[in-house]
Amino acid sequence: MWLGGSARPKDIGAKDYASGQVFQKLGSAFKAFETTTTVPSLVASAHGVVLELGPGVGTQLDRFDKSRIEHIYGVELNPAFVAPLLAEVERAKLQGKYTVISGAVEDERLLAEYGLRAGSFDSIVCIGTLCSVRDPEQTLRWLYELLKPGGSFIFWEHRRSRDFLTRLVQGFWNPAWRFIMGGCDLSRSTGDVIRNTGEWDLQDSDIEAQKSLMSEWSIMPRVEGRLIKRA
Repeated sequence: MWLGGSARPKDIGAKDYASGQVFQKLGSAFKAFETTTTVPSLVASAHGVVLELGPGVGTQLDRFDKSRIEHIYGVELNPAFVAPLLAEVERAKLQGKYTVISGAVEDERLLAEYGLRAGSFDSIVCIGTLCSVRDPEQTLRWLYELLKPGGSFIFWEHRRSRDFLTRLVQGFWNPAWRFIMGGCDLSRSTGDVIRNTGEWDLQDSDIEAQKSLMSEWSIMPRVEGRLIKRA
């Protein structure tokens, strides 16, 4: 039994189930906070065939501009999120335009079952997900391969602070945080990894990290933007 008093399904591990319950309870709070950021406009800029990495319970679905979307593939590793995500697809009226893929984005055979391979996507959307992938460098190299030349890599992530004392705090909290928040790592230099993943068209790209001293005191300073893969 967990937060809602319901029994854990036998096909979902205890850790995944606990993480899913936490995110379902906090989903509305996360979404409300994101409305005060660039997240809605970033998600709305996605176009064509889209990969949404780690859609969770579907908090971004109603932010996509349907007139710009051909199809969205949401790849979700945690099986505890699949049922609420499918319900949100229906609520957002994206049936037939949004396919949920349960598994790891790095699983090339799984993606191939859906006809997806290198160069398949016009847009890739990562909102608060790169903190949880097992090997960010490897995952980002594969995402770069999946993106078409001229395609958009859209992201809003947290990163390692540049402030020494804040980095100590991040390091202190990180073990417990990762356990509670589904593997979320507070200490990754995510912006640097994204920049170094491949060749980006700098003229048409935009990447920004919060640079104020106050932002560096945050345990979750942000890096965000839209990068265009060089044709």
